[in-house]
Amino acid sequence: MSFLASPWRWVEVSSGLFFIACQILAIGGASKMLLPSLTSKTWNLLGFPSSLRFVRFVGALEFASAISAAVVGGIFFPFLIGGWYAIFFLMTFHLLRMPGAIPCGCFGTSNTPVSIRHLLMNGFFLIVSVIAVGTNDLPSELSSKNSGGILYLLLIVGGASLSYVLATTDAKSLRNSKDSQ
Repeated sequence: MSFLASPWRWVEVSSGLFFIACQILAIGGASKMLLPSLTSKTWNLLGFPSSLRFVRFVGALEFASAISAAVVGGIFFPFLIGGWYAIFFLMTFHLLRMPGAIPCGCFGTSNTPVSIRHLLMNGFFLIVSVIAVGTNDLPSELSSKNSGGILYLLLIVGGASLSYVLATTDAKSLRNSKDSQ
């Protein structure tokens, strides 16, 4: 049986991607707690409550949801994480329809304008979260991998790092860095 044909491999892949989604959500929540001003401005443009205190509160909820999902796993938390990404997807869709280059505010500090990449990433992590329903907690996943647990963890951290770079870097910056090499 091939790697992709095995249903257990799909469970492993979806759980790894789910933990990447949790890391990105935790980073976004922590960023909103520490530096809420850009997110506040973006939410104000959308007509949402945008006080700094409220943005910090939502950031704390994001952070707590992500950490809880990674530590507890199970059935409920993937739906909760998927719910966050559904909200982000809808907000991104609305921001894309607005005139001008509006910063997404997803990580609190990035001035990167919202792009189709944000929309696709949020949709992807929404789908991954729903597929990952029933995922074990991260410590159980790591311990079940025996010596492969370190590699699994490195892949998750690497995937989250790549996702963060893609979300916080605009296409123009990526082209400029490629041209400078």
